[in-house]
Amino acid sequence: MKKSFLFWTLPGLAYFLVLILIDIFRDQPIDYMGNLIQTVFIVIFFRLCYWFEGELRKKDKESE
Repeated sequence: MKKSFLFWTLPGLAYFLVLILIDIFRDQPIDYMGNLIQTVFIVIFFRLCYWFEGELRKKDKESE
């Protein structure tokens, strides 16, 4: 199943904006690069989990 561009980018964008809002409400200087790096790692981790779940479902269907 082909996923849209927003499916892959919207969660990362939302997470990045939440990190910026947290910096603002804590009255800290906004660390754009730190937030961006953290967002990239989180998005990659969850996309790998999503991919791995699909692989496990494929193996489960094949074993039946």
